Amino acid sequence: MADLPYHPFPKYLQIRAIILRWLSTLKVDDKLPPEEKLAEHFSVSRLTIRQSLKWLEEEGIISRRAGVGTWLAKEIKLPRDQRLTGPIEAFSAFGISISARTIRSGPAQASEEVADKLQVPVGTTVFEIHRLRNADGAPLLWLETYMPMDLGEKISKAAVDGLYVPVLRRMHDPEISEEYQVIEAVSATAEQARLLEVGVNDPILSVNRLFADTTGRPVVFFKTRFRSDRYFYTVNLPAKRKSTKSP
Repeated sequence: MADLPYHPFPKYLQIRAIILRWLSTLKVDDKLPPEEKLAEHFSVSRLTIRQSLKWLEEEGIISRRAGVGTWLAKEIKLPRDQRLTGPIEAFSAFGISISARTIRSGPAQASEEVADKLQVPVGTTVFEIHRLRNADGAPLLWLETYMPMDLGEKISKAAVDGLYVPVLRRMHDPEISEEYQVIEAVSATAEQARLLEVGVNDPILSVNRLFADTTGRPVVFFKTRFRSDRYFYTVNLPAKRKSTKSP
């Protein structure tokens, strides 16, 4: 049997964490939306929702009964660690206020790093968008987005104020996929520190992601800097294979 794939950001764990946070605002016996509604909220399959709810049911946090529905079975006391995890776009569906503002947007010269990822010469004019996102009124992440000029101009004209990849799939190539991802700790620059409200050189969580179209052309490079005291990245390691050898 081949090794199970490595999933750097398993959706069912992310969704479970968001649902758990939301359940903490409910009263015992309050009902949850049906699986199909939750699946619609998170843009995932009902199977993923079932995976998310399974642990909650096993722990007695929720109860489920066919023909009746799912409800909160006991009061939840969240741990002190109140960091968020999971897809940012799903937070608002469960009571977390998300807002964003654009710091700057327009043509820029590609740095060595951006040129390398977009496969263009250093200094080539690319389109950049820098945005700050808040969660419940406090800074959560700083997002730098870099695209080839032709795609960036399309995004700009479309006045996109949310997720860029779904829009690029509609406007450019429906089969755009992720090609590259790196997660590491970095030190906050002066600008990042000011906007994220942390100290200069404080550690922040860095997630870099590159997406390409079906021809292999890089179409968007993201550099996301999270406040590490407000967010953590979920990792699901591959399961170990059982040995078939006799002891």
